[in-house]
Amino acid sequence: MIELSLQRKVSKSHHTMGKLIVNGEQFCDTLENTKKMIPTGTYKIVLVWSNKFQRELPELLNVPKRAAIRIRRDAFLLEIAIKLVG
Repeated sequence: MIELSLQRKVSKSHHTMGKLIVNGEQFCDTLENTKKMIPTGTYKIVLVWSNKFQRELPELLNVPKRAAIRIRRDAFLLEIAIKLVG
């Protein structure tokens, strides 16, 4: 099992920066839209095919009021893309 941990650090008006920790080791820096941040919690992750990026991406499951939360790495930042439900 792989354990991912997001440690949020700096919050600006529109974005929150942090670190993604994979199995206890820093993997990359992160950037989240402050208005759409994922609630603190533990979530299952599955790999799903992205037609847009033509590769598998990790997707968080069962996040309250959200769907299709996919994690992708761009350069040295990790962007968490969120679609709101309903």
